[in-house]
Amino acid sequence: MSTMDSIEEQYEAEITKLKAKIERLKELIGIVVGNAIIGPDANMSGTTDCYHVPLDDIEMLKAETEGLRMGENRDEGRKICEIFYRDLKTEAQRDLCEIFKTTKNEENWDVFPLFTLERDDREAS
Repeated sequence: MSTMDSIEEQYEAEITKLKAKIERLKELIGIVVGNAIIGPDANMSGTTDCYHVPLDDIEMLKAETEGLRMGENRDEGRKICEIFYRDLKTEAQRDLCEIFKTTKNEENWDVFPLFTLERDDREAS
């Protein structure tokens, strides 16, 4: 077997893996979209519709996609710092809600970070 044949086989194997990942992502997105509920926009002005997705579906998608990252592990060789609403002191939580004229219950801050800082390991040293 030549080196070129070996490279082509590796390439085909990677393509097959990526196709399987894409199909799994389509399936997961279909579940989330299928469970979404169309509702009024956050301002209740009626000018747009919002899709309300159950938090359980978001958590399921997050857990299921953890192993489906495209290519190599995206966190490999990276330093990542995420700050969530729960990480803030009570006073900072209150100020944030006041600035954005919202409440913790109206947001998805318990699921998604407020802030993410990413850096290559080489940059962090």
